Amino acid sequence: MDTHTIVSRRSLLKASSFLAAAIAVPAAAAEDTPEVPDVLAVLLAEYEASAMARRTIRDAMHDAEQRFDLDMSKAGPYVPIECGDNSGRMPKLDHMFVGAVDPWTAKHRLGNYAEAAIEAASLSGNDLSEVQRTFRNKRRQLARQIVKYDAMYRETAVPKEAEERAYWRVSDARDALLLWSPATLFEAARIVCTVDRVNRSSQGASLVGLHDLATMLDPITGVA
Repeated sequence: MDTHTIVSRRSLLKASSFLAAAIAVPAAAAEDTPEVPDVLAVLLAEYEASAMARRTIRDAMHDAEQRFDLDMSKAGPYVPIECGDNSGRMPKLDHMFVGAVDPWTAKHRLGNYAEAAIEAASLSGNDLSEVQRTFRNKRRQLARQIVKYDAMYRETAVPKEAEERAYWRVSDARDALLLWSPATLFEAARIVCTVDRVNRSSQGASLVGLHDLATMLDPITGVA
């Protein structure tokens, strides 16, 4: 039996475990609902709180990126570029659209254009000093734009450290929850319901997955 077949069958068993616990929820809720152990309640609460906190930060980062893109699209201006026989303009400094470039990329491209233009001027016998002066002016203009865009980014960006802390918080909460071995079907159902609720409103590799859930439920559902 190949690895893919083993994994596929194992996944079916895991899905069965998931469904078995979910089906038990209404029956358990219809009776006098027993309390889950305090430790499990804390683990579930922290998993949900950490996932929601990370979602809030990720939403804020997305909004900040959109504001930054919008600000850049309004800021302009164009940076004229001349290179050998080719002349034209750099795309507007706005990375919202395909083909456009940000000012940092523009700086790199400007350097390449300058080298080509200087080489072309040398070969053709044109005035090198004029070409060099032109590109010095362009570099100064672009440097001013970079300073402006850096300031815009700092004003709109959510600190990367905040997202990293949120990631590790939910990752630690997930790992702690996965160490719990449910002793009753009701505990398993509570775990499944909480994870399902959290995962529906949050996304990310740091969340508890179906594979994780089924592994937790294997002992109680008799899946080896």
